[in-house]
Amino acid sequence: MVEFGAEGCVNALVDYDRFPDKIVEPDWLVSDPDPMMRREMMAMLGEDERRAKRQEQQRRQRQAVNKLKPWWLSFMRTTNRPFQEKLTLFWHGHFAVAHEKVKNSEVVYDYYRTLRNGANGNFRDLVSSVGKSPAMLIYLDNRQNRKGRPNENWARELLELFTMGIGNYTEDEIKEAARAFTGHTLRKGGYFFAKGQHDNGAKEFFGKRGRLDWDDVIDAIMDDPQTARFISRKLWEHFVYEGPSDALVEEMAAVLRGADYELKPLLSAMFMSKEFYSDRARGNQIKSPAQFLVQIIDQLGAKIPREQMLIIAMRGLGQDLLNPPNVKGWDGNRDWINTNTLLLRYNIPAYVVTGTRFDRQETPRLDEGEAGMGMMGGANPGRRNARPARVRPLFDVAPIYERHAGKDVATAALDLSQEFLARPLDSDQYSVYLAAFGAEGNARFNIKNVKRSELLSALHLLLSTAEYQLC
Repeated sequence: MVEFGAEGCVNALVDYDRFPDKIVEPDWLVSDPDPMMRREMMAMLGEDERRAKRQEQQRRQRQAVNKLKPWWLSFMRTTNRPFQEKLTLFWHGHFAVAHEKVKNSEVVYDYYRTLRNGANGNFRDLVSSVGKSPAMLIYLDNRQNRKGRPNENWARELLELFTMGIGNYTEDEIKEAARAFTGHTLRKGGYFFAKGQHDNGAKEFFGKRGRLDWDDVIDAIMDDPQTARFISRKLWEHFVYEGPSDALVEEMAAVLRGADYELKPLLSAMFMSKEFYSDRARGNQIKSPAQFLVQIIDQLGAKIPREQMLIIAMRGLGQDLLNPPNVKGWDGNRDWINTNTLLLRYNIPAYVVTGTRFDRQETPRLDEGEAGMGMMGGANPGRRNARPARVRPLFDVAPIYERHAGKDVATAALDLSQEFLARPLDSDQYSVYLAAFGAEGNARFNIKNVKRSELLSALHLLLSTAEYQLC
């Protein structure tokens, strides 16, 4: 895509609809009977049979949702619209919904499709579609929002987390919005507007007065300039860097307002801005667990690990897909790193390089100097009678190095590090990394003259650096 130039590349990235969609719909999702039909079926059974039936259905739903998680990760790796999946992942954290409460694999997948279909579209339309999706109606309880008994959960989070941010609305406005959202519920598993349960009385919201309904409230939110600022700032902080200046946020928000909340112009403006290519924007963010796993598999051309290993890895790294910890979603960036997740980020490369399970491995660090050179044994010193791990990489190491054949070892090592890292190694790190090749720096690099274990060891060291965690 280099021949397209910066603008052409950005346009291809953002306007991904021009490329064919390769998605293959999952065929293992589990249907849930309509609640009325379910009650009729259960009424015909004894108590023990009803309990067993419920437990079996719950088990099948859990299995189906758990299968969706590695399915999505695998699709992130193979799609020819990678930015669509990255945007969908962003919206998944922004409009957080957890399958533990939804408990229905078809509803969870429908929610994923709602986010995916509107990922680069119109923000106003996306907000409305999300709010009316069965998953969100269940998760934030708007299906129980009725005239005379308003439920404020969706209204509150819509204002606080999804569109405006704390401090830009009042409690009265939450209450009035909740009244406007009454009657929007579920029937037969899908969205339904129950007119008789809608509060059609006079309301006041952000200066608008009258018998306000769903669309009136959404429109009023979009009319407030704070909404464009809020979502522009959040997108910038996710894709570029944290703490942008107010002037920069205002500039991006003006683009979004000027485009009537169409997201493509905003995304293009972000990625074409000089600030996006500044030193501050380079390698200053920590990869999300999903990006970390998908990238390491893609860069190495590795086999996609077994489904259960992907699920274990994502949970251990702190991003259980389709099941964010709360309505706020994942905080991201620095919060991806703690003592446990950092150790796992160093152990996962060992799994890819050696085939040794990452939850049973202790990985030496690059900054441990010569101690790191014995990594290929993979023994865990905390285990009695631990055996060295067999070197069974999940990828073919040769193609990674072959393109550097003929260079001197030092140049080949440096070029390889630049392919994988967002920031350069310091001199001490580079010395340890270079020593892993087992040859003098000025010697000609040829993979036939370097031991396979040394090629794997050097690559393993590279993938275990703090710098590899950055993007």
